[in-house]
Order: sequence, then structure tokens, then C-alpha cells
Amino acid sequence: MNLEEAVEKAIQFLEEKASYFFHRLRKADFRKEEGKWYLEFDVGILSEKVVKIIIDDSDGRIVYYEGPIGES
Repeated sequence: MNLEEAVEKAIQFLEEKASYFFHRLRKADFRKEEGKWYLEFDVGILSEKVVKIIIDDSDGRIVYYEGPIGES
């Protein structure tokens, strides 16, 4: 999985599962030793609202989500 695929997977999760249709990527980091993508998005419209997503590189699964769900 490359960066573009990881971001697309995270955005798909944000829109379909967490109901965030406005999102800006703030940070993306691949930790090779862990085999995981660490992504951070601002999903706030008027104020900053940060969510964090971790994606397993081997199978593309979302293995961690931190942030409110569907409050946008």
C-alpha cells in the first residue's frame, strides 16, 4: 500500500462509517517496523476537530480510530 491508497482508505472510512464529509489531511506517517500507516485528519468545519486513524499496511484494515463519530 502506498500513501495515496492509505489516504483513500481513511477517507472512505471517514465518509462511510464516521459520517465526516469534510476532511483535511494534517499528517501521514508510515512506520515500517510496525507495518502501519498513522494518519491524522481535521474534520471540523468551523473549528478544528482532529481524528486519528491507523491502517495495517499488509491488508488495508483500519485497526485504530480516535475521535468522535459523526458529530460534523
